[in-house]
Amino acid sequence: VAYPLCSKYLGGSGRTDAWSYDPFLSSSYQANLSGGISGYDRGHQIPSADRTINSAANSQTFYFTNMTPQLSGFNQGLWANLENWVRSKATQFDTMYVVTGAILKTVGGSETIKYATDRSGEPMAVPNYYFKVLLGRKVSTNTYSAIGFWYQHKNPSSNTVSGTACKSIREIESLTGYNFFANLPTDIQNQVESTNNASSWGL
Repeated sequence: VAYPLCSKYLGGSGRTDAWSYDPFLSSSYQANLSGGISGYDRGHQIPSADRTINSAANSQTFYFTNMTPQLSGFNQGLWANLENWVRSKATQFDTMYVVTGAILKTVGGSETIKYATDRSGEPMAVPNYYFKVLLGRKVSTNTYSAIGFWYQHKNPSSNTVSGTACKSIREIESLTGYNFFANLPTDIQNQVESTNNASSWGL
């Protein structure tokens, strides 16, 4: 998922828990997650807490297209802490652009893929990795800052968000095969995507 994060999307709606199929895509292409996933959490890609301006916005975060099978120890610990950390850092910018993804295999990789089962008995691939890449923009100075996070999908030994998980955007592009923030001017893109300075983000 890719989305902007700023104050206009945050409010007091709270969590709707409005689990449902995404109405913009045929349900035949979606996992049936109406009752959860055996052995896994229904892990949000865009967090519920990133869209609390009203109930309609929050409900969209509960579409099944926004879910992946996530280990509870990962989802409710380290990943939840990262989501909270991202929201806290977003206040330092006019807008933060967030891209979150789940990866089965890295580029050229041969990782084994495990499968969970949805409520209709259909297989669901379980991600081997998760990533977040962040781009913060300050309008007054027209400056950008970027950072990336890369995690193996497993129950972590620590739930602390730290710089050890940080990579440059370019490094995560190499792992995923994606081209992030492609609409930036080339000189700005080259500068922010090549930098991995966790200390400048307080890590």
